[in-house]
Amino acid sequence: MTNTLNQNLLLRSLRIDWDEIGRDSYLREIPAIAELQEFDFDHSVTFFVENRQQMLKRLLEETE
Repeated sequence: MTNTLNQNLLLRSLRIDWDEIGRDSYLREIPAIAELQEFDFDHSVTFFVENRQQMLKRLLEETE
């Protein structure tokens, strides 16, 4: 029997290809992911993705 929740997810797992990450990348210094190879999402997760310029612009607008 398959889990209907997993059928509705758009993102089911996250895999990090450390060979593609630079040796001096800050990602290697984050303890929570430093040893991570793959992470499976068992529940619905909302991701907010925004580039840095958009985020800074919005923060500046909100503080004016």
